[in-house]
Amino acid sequence: MKILFFDLEYASSKNGCKICEFGYVITDEKLDVIEKNNLIINPNLKNDEWDWRVLRTILTRSKSEYEERLTFREYYPKIKSIINSCDYILGHSLFNDAKALNDDCKRYNLPSLNFEFYDVKLFYQEYANTKAEISVNNILKQLNVKGQQGEHDAEVDAYNTMLEFKKIINNLGVSFIEMLELCPNVKDKNEDFKISSLQEKRKNIEKSSKNPKNFTKLLKNLYQNYPQRKNWKAICFSDTILEDDVESRLKLIKAVFDSGFNYTQNVSLCSYYVAGERAGKRDESYNYNVEKNNMQINKITLSDLAKLLNIKLNEKGEIIEGNLPKYNENSTIYLKLKESLDKKGISYEEFINKLNDN
Repeated sequence: MKILFFDLEYASSKNGCKICEFGYVITDEKLDVIEKNNLIINPNLKNDEWDWRVLRTILTRSKSEYEERLTFREYYPKIKSIINSCDYILGHSLFNDAKALNDDCKRYNLPSLNFEFYDVKLFYQEYANTKAEISVNNILKQLNVKGQQGEHDAEVDAYNTMLEFKKIINNLGVSFIEMLELCPNVKDKNEDFKISSLQEKRKNIEKSSKNPKNFTKLLKNLYQNYPQRKNWKAICFSDTILEDDVESRLKLIKAVFDSGFNYTQNVSLCSYYVAGERAGKRDESYNYNVEKNNMQINKITLSDLAKLLNIKLNEKGEIIEGNLPKYNENSTIYLKLKESLDKKGISYEEFINKLNDN
């Protein structure tokens, strides 16, 4: 059995992601490393097409180091071979990287890379009984795992993601296959440039938009309760942050107002822009306003927003009510976790509190 963990870095997300790193780790069923590498890719961009903020603050290499390498078109056969040679594929928020692969395949008129995959972040959320958005480095801290240094080096992030998954299954005392069986809902699929989870999310949004209590009407009603809001600094959300229903977005907007901020759908009018895990149309507007119009707009994550508003948010931008969501006591992962904890003489509550304290 061969298991692939991979991670990507992008030189730009304007008009689709332009990949500049394909980092990967291949292991056996015991998660012992067989091979690991980082394919450094020339994103084939003009000087003004690079995302200079990303280049300066996120990427771990210089512009010239990327530009002297092969392009995605030339690496495509190797990447396809790596993906097709492995029995299982995992990564952190891997649907974003699946979409990025789709973007570059379309850009170079290459066939879709079709594969099933599993999201390690979702495994962790099941394990820790949380819906909160969390990064690779923060999961390492929560699990008390010493990972490799070098965040945003694609190979390092892929390797650390593997370490996290290995720690979870060791803590539970289960095999790789048993872990997949414990969390069937984390499985996803990319086929013909379509990602199953994103397709389902769009369907849910479409259903919400057909609700007679339409978003625009309800938002106007909410506006009336905050007549001074136009004098407040405004917050705008990426169009890739998609709640499951209209009510969840309205609840978040109310929290924005209650914290003394305004809400806008116009990027050029905001002081804070909340980015999602992947780029959308509004991200293009953000880049244009910052780079071309020299506007001072703070780009923040959902985690940053949660701190700003003093609330808890999940990865969809939905407010998490209360302190700790109740575990489904009939779920297979809860039963396996409780069994493992009982053997160690640890209660479930102690376990969760210790995770939250890390």
